[in-house]
Amino acid sequence: MLRVGGVTGRPVGGLLVDRAGLGPAGPQAITPQRRAGAVVMLIAVVITTGGGLTAVDGRVWLLVLPLLGGAAVAVQQAINGRVGVAAANPMTATLVNFVVGTAALLLGWAVSLMVQGGPGPLPSNPVLYTGGLIGVAFIALMALVVRWTGVLVLGLATIAGQLSGSLVLDLVLPTRDAPVTLTTVLGVGLRMVAIAVTVFRRRPRGLPRPERTPVAWPTAAAAGPVRQAGGAGADEVPSRAGEAGAAARRPGLTVRVPAVPDRHEDAGGMSAQVLDGKATKDAIFAELAPRVAALAERGVVPGLGTVLVGDDPASHSYVKMKHADSAKLGITSIRRDLPADTTQDELNAVIDELNADPACHGYIVQLPLPGHLDTSQVLERIDPAKDADGLAPLSLGRLVLNEPGPLPCTPRGIIELLRRYQVPIAGARVAVVGRGITVGRTLGLLLTRKSENATVIACHTGTRDLAAETRSADIVVAAAGVPHLITPEMVKPGAAVLDVGVSRVDGKLVGDVHPDVAEVAGYLAPNPGGVGPMTRAMLVTNVVEAAEAAAP
Repeated sequence: MLRVGGVTGRPVGGLLVDRAGLGPAGPQAITPQRRAGAVVMLIAVVITTGGGLTAVDGRVWLLVLPLLGGAAVAVQQAINGRVGVAAANPMTATLVNFVVGTAALLLGWAVSLMVQGGPGPLPSNPVLYTGGLIGVAFIALMALVVRWTGVLVLGLATIAGQLSGSLVLDLVLPTRDAPVTLTTVLGVGLRMVAIAVTVFRRRPRGLPRPERTPVAWPTAAAAGPVRQAGGAGADEVPSRAGEAGAAARRPGLTVRVPAVPDRHEDAGGMSAQVLDGKATKDAIFAELAPRVAALAERGVVPGLGTVLVGDDPASHSYVKMKHADSAKLGITSIRRDLPADTTQDELNAVIDELNADPACHGYIVQLPLPGHLDTSQVLERIDPAKDADGLAPLSLGRLVLNEPGPLPCTPRGIIELLRRYQVPIAGARVAVVGRGITVGRTLGLLLTRKSENATVIACHTGTRDLAAETRSADIVVAAAGVPHLITPEMVKPGAAVLDVGVSRVDGKLVGDVHPDVAEVAGYLAPNPGGVGPMTRAMLVTNVVEAAEAAAP
C-alpha cells in the first residue's frame, strides 16, 4: 500500500509541478493525454485498494502519507533540476540537496533523542549502508535529465522501474500482512497502461512522420506564391528577405515543403501561454505617452519619417499602421511616398532631406525597394542618429561592438516580449531559425550581450539536423519565412516559441510555426498578434529615444 500512494502522488504532483513551471523545463501544458493518464492511474489505485484494504485493516488514511510523499518527490525533482541548471552541474544540486537534508535530519534526530532516547545497535551487514550511495546517484541523475524530460515524464519513468521491482520483491519475499493479490497485479498492470497513455503523444493529423534526416527548407516557388519571406510577423512587413528568399536565389538547392493541413493560427484554445504582442504594445505605448508629453513641455515633438517607393498595397498598409501608431502618441508623421520609377539620385535627395530636417528624429526606408535601386547605398546614407530601424551599416557595427545606438526593432521587440512575460533568457539555449539581417543575425547579437547572456544556436539552410537543434532549445525563434517549418516534434515541452516569419501561400498569410506546436510549447508568440506589434512598438520607442537624445 505504500507503493500505491507513492505511485499515485508522483504523477499527480508531476502534472501540477510541470504546469506551474517549477521545473527547469518551464511550464508544460496539461494535454488530453496527460489527463487521461491521470484518470487511468486513479482507476488503478481504486482497483488495487479494493483488493487490499483488508490488508491494512481498512485504514485508508495510510494511503494519504505516501500520496503526499510522492507529490513532494515531484517538487524535489523540480527544485534539484533548477539548481542543477543554474549551477551547470547536477552534482552541485545533489550536494545542496544532501547538505540541506542532512541539516534537517540532524535537527529531527536531536528531537528524537530527547523524546525517545538513544538509538539501538546498528546492523553489522555493510550492504545495508549502500542506500546512501544509491540515493546520491539517483538524485544526481534525476537533476541531470529533468531539464529535458520534465517532472511528469521523469516520475513516470522511475515509477515503471519501481513498480516492477516492488512487485517482484513482494512475490519473492511476501509479507504476512500484505500479500500480493490478483487485484494488486491488475492494478500494477493498469498503472503501466497509465504511464504509456501519459507519455504517448498523438501525431497531429496531416504531419509527416519525422525522419532522421535534415529538415528541408522550401524555395519560394515550392511554397507557393510568396510575396515576402522572413521578417516580423503578419502585423509588420519584414525589412529584408529571409531564408526562403535566399534559398530561391541559390541555384542547385533542392528543397521540399512539409505536408501540413491548411489551418489558420488562432490564439484561442491554446495550451501554451500566449505571448500577446498587441497587449504588450499597448502597455509600452502607455509608458511612452508621458515621455512624449515631457518632451512637448520642452518644445520638442518627436517626428517619425517613412520613405516608401512604389505602389505595393501591402507596403502602403504597413506604413499606414506605423503612422497610426505615431498619431496615438502625438508623434509627428513625416511621410515621403515616391513613384516606382524614382531614380537613385532622387531617392538619395529625399534621404538627405530627412537627415537635415530637425523635425524628423527618426525614419525608415520601407523595404524591399524596386529592383533598379541600390538598397545598400540607401541604408548607408541614413544618418545613424535617425536610424529608426537600427539596420543601417553603422548601427549594425555599433551593435557588434556593443556600443550605444538604435537597436533593430524586431529583435529588440522579441527580447522585450520575453522579458515582459518573465521568460528566462539568461543562461537559456536559444535556437534562431533564419539568418536574415532583420531578425536572425541581429537577434543573435542582442541575445549574447551580457545583459541577456543567452547561448544562441544559429540555424539556417546548412544546418544538418534542424529538429535536433530546436528540440534542445529553451527558446525557439522561427524567422526563416518557410510555412509551418517548426512542427510539434521539433519543440521541447515547455519551451518558448516565437513565430516571426511570414509567407503568403495561396493568398493566405502563414507563419513559420505549425499551429499544433501550441500543444507542446510552454509559451507561444503567434503570428499574427505576437512579434509584429512589438516591432511597431520598438520603432516608436527608438524615435522617442532619439528625440530625447536630441532635446536641449
